[in-house]
Amino acid sequence: MKMDININDMNCLAARRIISTDITHKSSAFVKHVTSCTNCKSFYEKQLKFNLVLKRAVEVDVPEELAARILVEHNLNKKKEEAKKYRWSAIAASVILVFAVSIVSTFNSSPAIANVILEHVHEELWVLEDKGHVTLKSLNQLLKPHGVKADQKIGHATHAGNCIIQGKLGVHVVFSGENAPVTLIVFPEALDEEKSVRISDHVFKGVLMNTNKGTLALLSEDEVSLKKFEARFNISLMTFI
Repeated sequence: MKMDININDMNCLAARRIISTDITHKSSAFVKHVTSCTNCKSFYEKQLKFNLVLKRAVEVDVPEELAARILVEHNLNKKKEEAKKYRWSAIAASVILVFAVSIVSTFNSSPAIANVILEHVHEELWVLEDKGHVTLKSLNQLLKPHGVKADQKIGHATHAGNCIIQGKLGVHVVFSGENAPVTLIVFPEALDEEKSVRISDHVFKGVLMNTNKGTLALLSEDEVSLKKFEARFNISLMTFI
């Protein structure tokens, strides 16, 4: 998808949309921004590397006997692992318990969750371009497992789907906003203490809200759009256990 963007309109969000949809884009506005913006340059270089990895993976020739070799190797390793399994199970259980307690105490902090959600939204910028129509029924089917339900006052959703964030199943929804789209992320990890926390980075402003089953995040590049949607959101959404 080619994009013609005036140099005066180029910003981080526009640049990242281009990078996510057309890595070969070469307009002067785009090149100038990516060259001068450290964050967008880093994002561009990561996408180039990722595309190269995909290209190499597709071009690899798979030997015809590979499946048979894998099966033989698997059977041999299986016998070795079964012999070790009992000896290590008690040790592993103790280590996992200590590690899990440590992770819970640090990952549930507001800054940690904010960083994870912001990173995910930047990685999925392409969904802001989606011009679809999500029915209220479809939206609530996605929200229900997370203890959340919306009514018709929530407004027009242009994109909705499950997403994986840090290995956990969440929900990613985009709504039409006053001046810019508003993103809703449902993340199955609750904040440690706060009921709501304001977050921001160089592109998005947002708020994290605690629920019985996790965290809701609202984000937009436009503060007016965020505040107006947040007011509507608070009266159209209900949470339950």
